[in-house]
Amino acid sequence: MPGRSPTDVERFRGLLGESAENLLVCLRKRDEVMAALDGIWAYAQLHAAEDATNTHCLSMQARIVGLRSRCEGAFAFVESEVVALDPTMLASFVAEEPGLEFYRHYLDMVGHRREHVRSSEVEEVLAAASEPLSSFRMTWDALHLTDLRFGTFRDESGREVQL
Repeated sequence: MPGRSPTDVERFRGLLGESAENLLVCLRKRDEVMAALDGIWAYAQLHAAEDATNTHCLSMQARIVGLRSRCEGAFAFVESEVVALDPTMLASFVAEEPGLEFYRHYLDMVGHRREHVRSSEVEEVLAAASEPLSSFRMTWDALHLTDLRFGTFRDESGREVQL
Protein backbone atom coordinates (compact mmCIF):
# COMPACT_ATOMS: atom_id res chain seq x y z
CA MET A 1 0.00 0.00 0.00
CA PRO A 2 2.47 2.64 -1.12
CA GLY A 3 1.67 6.05 0.37
CA ARG A 4 -1.05 4.57 2.58
CA SER A 5 0.00 3.38 6.00
CA PRO A 6 -1.88 2.65 9.22
CA THR A 7 0.63 4.92 10.95
CA ASP A 8 -0.75 7.82 8.89
CA VAL A 9 -3.99 7.31 10.82
CA GLU A 10 -2.54 6.35 14.19
CA ARG A 11 -0.64 9.63 14.45
CA PHE A 12 -4.04 11.28 15.09
CA ARG A 13 -4.72 9.19 18.22
CA GLY A 14 -5.80 11.59 20.96
CA LEU A 15 -5.94 14.54 18.55
CA LEU A 16 -9.35 14.23 16.85
CA GLY A 17 -11.04 16.64 19.26
CA GLU A 18 -8.42 19.33 18.74
CA SER A 19 -9.61 20.53 15.34
CA ALA A 20 -11.96 19.89 12.47
CA GLU A 21 -8.92 19.57 10.22
CA ASN A 22 -7.46 16.75 12.34
CA LEU A 23 -10.75 14.89 12.21
CA LEU A 24 -11.07 15.31 8.45
CA VAL A 25 -7.50 14.30 7.64
CA CYS A 26 -7.72 11.28 9.94
CA LEU A 27 -10.99 10.07 8.39
CA ARG A 28 -9.61 10.53 4.88
CA LYS A 29 -6.38 8.68 5.70
CA ARG A 30 -8.34 5.85 7.30
CA ASP A 31 -10.55 5.61 4.22
CA GLU A 32 -7.52 5.56 1.90
CA VAL A 33 -5.92 2.68 3.81
CA MET A 34 -9.18 0.73 4.02
CA ALA A 35 -9.92 1.29 0.31
CA ALA A 36 -6.49 -0.11 -0.58
CA LEU A 37 -7.12 -3.08 1.72
CA ASP A 38 -10.54 -3.63 0.18
CA GLY A 39 -8.98 -3.96 -3.26
CA ILE A 40 -6.41 -6.45 -2.00
CA TRP A 41 -9.09 -8.31 -0.03
CA ALA A 42 -11.32 -8.60 -3.12
CA TYR A 43 -8.39 -9.92 -5.17
CA ALA A 44 -7.54 -12.53 -2.54
CA GLN A 45 -11.19 -13.53 -2.00
CA LEU A 46 -11.86 -13.98 -5.70
CA HIS A 47 -8.76 -16.11 -6.19
CA ALA A 48 -9.59 -18.22 -3.14
CA ALA A 49 -13.14 -18.70 -4.45
CA GLU A 50 -11.76 -19.70 -7.84
CA ASP A 51 -10.10 -22.82 -6.42
CA ALA A 52 -10.59 -23.63 -2.74
CA THR A 53 -7.78 -26.21 -2.94
CA ASN A 54 -5.10 -23.73 -4.05
CA THR A 55 -3.00 -23.23 -0.92
CA HIS A 56 -1.30 -20.13 -2.33
CA CYS A 57 -4.67 -18.40 -2.76
CA LEU A 58 -5.89 -19.55 0.65
CA SER A 59 -2.69 -18.26 2.23
CA MET A 60 -3.13 -14.93 0.46
CA GLN A 61 -6.70 -14.77 1.75
CA ALA A 62 -5.62 -15.53 5.32
CA ARG A 63 -2.87 -12.89 5.21
CA ILE A 64 -5.22 -10.13 4.07
CA VAL A 65 -7.78 -11.10 6.70
CA GLY A 66 -5.02 -10.76 9.30
CA LEU A 67 -3.80 -7.45 7.93
CA ARG A 68 -7.31 -6.07 7.76
CA SER A 69 -7.98 -7.17 11.33
CA ARG A 70 -4.81 -5.48 12.56
CA CYS A 71 -5.73 -2.26 10.75
CA GLU A 72 -9.26 -2.29 12.13
CA GLY A 73 -7.76 -2.73 15.60
CA ALA A 74 -5.34 0.14 15.01
CA PHE A 75 -8.17 2.36 13.78
CA ALA A 76 -10.59 1.50 16.62
CA PHE A 77 -9.64 4.69 18.43
CA VAL A 78 -11.38 6.79 15.76
CA GLU A 79 -14.93 5.85 16.72
CA SER A 80 -14.12 5.98 20.44
CA GLU A 81 -12.73 9.50 20.09
CA VAL A 82 -15.62 10.67 17.89
CA VAL A 83 -18.08 9.35 20.47
CA ALA A 84 -16.17 11.18 23.20
CA LEU A 85 -16.59 14.51 21.40
CA ASP A 86 -19.34 16.79 22.61
CA PRO A 87 -22.12 16.65 19.97
CA THR A 88 -22.17 20.47 19.81
CA MET A 89 -18.43 20.56 19.15
CA LEU A 90 -18.80 17.87 16.49
CA ALA A 91 -21.58 19.87 14.80
CA SER A 92 -19.36 22.98 14.84
CA PHE A 93 -16.53 20.94 13.27
CA VAL A 94 -18.85 19.90 10.43
CA ALA A 95 -20.03 23.49 9.97
CA GLU A 96 -16.44 24.80 10.04
CA GLU A 97 -14.86 22.22 7.72
CA PRO A 98 -16.74 21.69 4.41
CA GLY A 99 -14.90 18.40 3.81
CA LEU A 100 -16.59 16.88 6.88
CA GLU A 101 -19.97 17.22 5.15
CA PHE A 102 -19.03 14.04 3.26
CA TYR A 103 -18.77 12.27 6.65
CA ARG A 104 -21.95 13.73 8.17
CA HIS A 105 -23.92 10.49 7.89
CA TYR A 106 -21.03 8.45 9.32
CA LEU A 107 -20.62 10.89 12.22
CA ASP A 108 -24.39 10.81 12.88
CA MET A 109 -24.38 7.00 12.89
CA VAL A 110 -21.44 6.89 15.29
CA GLY A 111 -23.33 9.33 17.49
CA HIS A 112 -26.39 7.06 17.51
CA ARG A 113 -24.17 4.17 18.67
CA ARG A 114 -22.68 6.33 21.42
CA GLU A 115 -23.87 4.11 24.27
CA HIS A 116 -22.59 0.98 22.53
CA VAL A 117 -19.09 2.13 21.61
CA ARG A 118 -16.47 1.13 24.14
CA SER A 119 -13.08 2.61 24.93
CA SER A 120 -10.48 2.45 22.19
CA GLU A 121 -8.67 -0.32 24.08
CA VAL A 122 -11.78 -2.52 24.21
CA GLU A 123 -12.63 -1.72 20.57
CA GLU A 124 -9.07 -2.71 19.57
CA VAL A 125 -9.45 -6.08 21.30
CA LEU A 126 -12.81 -6.66 19.60
CA ALA A 127 -11.36 -5.77 16.20
CA ALA A 128 -8.36 -8.03 16.79
CA ALA A 129 -10.73 -10.91 17.57
CA SER A 130 -12.08 -10.81 14.03
CA GLU A 131 -8.98 -12.57 12.66
CA PRO A 132 -9.15 -15.75 14.75
CA LEU A 133 -12.95 -15.84 14.56
CA SER A 134 -12.87 -15.59 10.77
CA SER A 135 -10.81 -18.79 10.60
CA PHE A 136 -13.98 -20.81 11.27
CA ARG A 137 -15.64 -19.31 8.21
CA MET A 138 -12.54 -19.78 6.07
CA THR A 139 -12.32 -23.44 7.14
CA TRP A 140 -15.99 -23.98 6.34
CA ASP A 141 -15.56 -22.32 2.95
CA ALA A 142 -12.53 -24.47 2.18
CA LEU A 143 -14.41 -27.66 2.98
CA HIS A 144 -17.75 -26.64 1.52
CA LEU A 145 -16.53 -25.05 -1.69
CA THR A 146 -13.86 -27.56 -2.58
CA ASP A 147 -14.65 -29.98 -5.37
CA LEU A 148 -13.90 -33.19 -3.54
CA ARG A 149 -13.50 -36.25 -5.72
CA PHE A 150 -14.93 -39.43 -4.35
CA GLY A 151 -14.51 -42.91 -5.71
CA THR A 152 -16.63 -44.68 -8.28
CA PHE A 153 -18.86 -47.69 -8.09
CA ARG A 154 -20.69 -49.93 -10.53
CA ASP A 155 -24.44 -49.61 -10.66
CA GLU A 156 -26.88 -52.46 -11.30
CA SER A 157 -26.32 -52.09 -15.04
CA GLY A 158 -22.56 -52.45 -14.68
CA ARG A 159 -21.86 -48.78 -15.51
CA GLU A 160 -19.19 -47.02 -13.55
CA VAL A 161 -20.67 -44.05 -11.63
CA GLN A 162 -18.80 -41.28 -9.81
CA LEU A 163 -19.98 -40.64 -6.27
